[in-house]
Parts: sequence; structure tokens; C-alpha cells
Amino acid sequence: MNVVVNGVTLASGYDVATAAGGVAFKATMLPLSVNAIGGAGLALELVANTIQGARIAGLELVAVNASGVVNPTFDLQWSNDGSTWSTFATGQAVDRFGRGQFNWTVPGSMAPGDNYFARVISSGSTPAAQDVSNQPFEIVNGGTNYYVNDGSLLGDSVTLAPGSDANSGKSASQPMRTLEAVFRNYDLNPGDTIYVDSGVYSLTRDLVIGNEDSGVRLVGPADRSAVLERAGVASSGNYVARLENADNITFENFTIRGNGSSPQTNDSDANGTLAPFAHPNRLNR
Repeated sequence: MNVVVNGVTLASGYDVATAAGGVAFKATMLPLSVNAIGGAGLALELVANTIQGARIAGLELVAVNASGVVNPTFDLQWSNDGSTWSTFATGQAVDRFGRGQFNWTVPGSMAPGDNYFARVISSGSTPAAQDVSNQPFEIVNGGTNYYVNDGSLLGDSVTLAPGSDANSGKSASQPMRTLEAVFRNYDLNPGDTIYVDSGVYSLTRDLVIGNEDSGVRLVGPADRSAVLERAGVASSGNYVARLENADNITFENFTIRGNGSSPQTNDSDANGTLAPFAHPNRLNR
């Protein structure tokens, strides 16, 4: 097809199939530079060169910014008070929509805390542009231990504060409230241990542990006073935990009760995921 704008042919013999490299149902893009002057607008025509006709799935109009910067770059900075900033990356490129990405390895010298901010600022460009993260983010220690506690300190032997999912879960003084929060917020690895203190932990749905969390240990107090209770309608399909191709998951020193309480595995591995299910445990119906 030919692409005609305001009576001028800007693309002749454009073949979508060729532009797509012969891949069926692949979208292609044809950038064109045009001028719209004096409010006359744009008249777009697609002139078919075959009996199949010509079609267009979408049209994007982008206006030139006379004060814009060609190939702008940005610096990345952090702050723990919102006023003093330290740069950790410079000269970062962005796409035409102003989007970019940077993988940051947090220095070990940075103290754990929950009041860090990030700022993106133009690298010496005029006009200057910048933006600050809307909410603070948290930096936690790199240890392999995680902590969970219920809402009280009654009978506790592991943690030092009531649990809250707003906590980091990375110290005995900052325990999370639920196991779900630990698995949701962290990428756990073999050798990581989740210590669960005394209390009743009601699960309204199965705790799903995937392959990416293989090798994790869940440890309760020696007196098994940490109770994992599966709530909800009685059903053989309800479980405290469901292991989805997760290997070497260990539960130690828990009382497990409720509907379909025993952990369930969907792992077809001949080694079996439940083999490391540690004892002593007390399973109550």
C-alpha cells in the first residue's frame, strides 16, 4: 500500500508482511514526519496496491517539543531524610516516553531503615527535570533469618515485639504478622529460615510455596505453641500449605490443625517434597 498525507505520498509500496519479517499476526510500525500548519490538520490516505485492501490498527501523533532535549540522560540519587541526596548512578538513558530502568545493588554500608527516598534528576539538561518517589522505601539487612509473630508477646520466646506486616520481618524486634507477607515480600532462597513465635495463625487460604522458595525452613517454638490453623469451609481441598514444585521445604515444631490441615504437594518429583517435613509436629483435626 501507499501512505499519502495531505496529498503527498510519504511511503510507497509498504508491505506489512515484509516489514514483519514474514511473521503472521505481527504488528509493524511506520514512522513518518509530517507538518500540520495553520490549523489545516492532516489528511491520511491508505492506498491499496492489492485486492486485499489496506488497513490501519492504530495511529499515534507526537508533537515536536521545541524546548526539548535530544537524547536526555538522568542521574539517580537516594536520601534518608528527603533533603540531603547522594548519587548512585549517572547518565542513565530513557526511551522516547521517558521510561528507564536501573538495577541497583545496595551497598553494604547503607544502614537498614524504612525512610529512604529515590530521586531522578536530569543530567545537566536545560530545562531541568526531576521527580521524587511518592513513598519511602525500606532497606533491610541481608541476613537469611525472617521473623513472624502474632499480635501479642504472650508466651513468646523468639521475637521481641508484636507482629505487623508493616514491619520488615528481618529482625526479632521487627516481626511480620503473617507467613503470607514474608513469602510475598521476599525472594527466599535455600538456607533461609522463617522463625514463627507462639500464637494462632489463621490461614483463610492455602499458603502457596513455589519452586522459587525451595530449601526454606519454617521453625516454630520448641513447645509447638505456634499453631497454623486452616480456616474456612471444611473441604478436602483446603490445606495449611500447598507446595507447587517446591523441594526441601521444612516445617519444624508446629501444631497444625483445621480443614484439610496437612501440607499438600503438587510436585511430581520422585524425591518428594514432603520428605523433609520435620518432626516433632502435632497434627490435630
